[in-house]
Amino acid sequence: MVMRFPSTGFTRRRLLGGSALALFALLGARRVALAQAQMAKDVAHYQDKPKGDQSCDKCRFFKPPKSCQLVAGDISAEGWCTFFNPKS
Repeated sequence: MVMRFPSTGFTRRRLLGGSALALFALLGARRVALAQAQMAKDVAHYQDKPKGDQSCDKCRFFKPPKSCQLVAGDISAEGWCTFFNPKS
């Protein structure tokens, strides 16, 4: 049995599918906006020294010679923050 909404022609499946698509699009847009915004070093718990074998020059967000996609200001290649994500 297919449930139809009166005078719209929508089925429940079509409505839920569209809602899920809109939700994924919204979350994707939010992720892009967050990636474009840079945060303060103290918020990211940035330090000028590596943490073990993790350092900014090994992170996917590091932009040589001394910047980062996520953290504002000058970034040391030997630094580290909580958003460390190794390059693939």
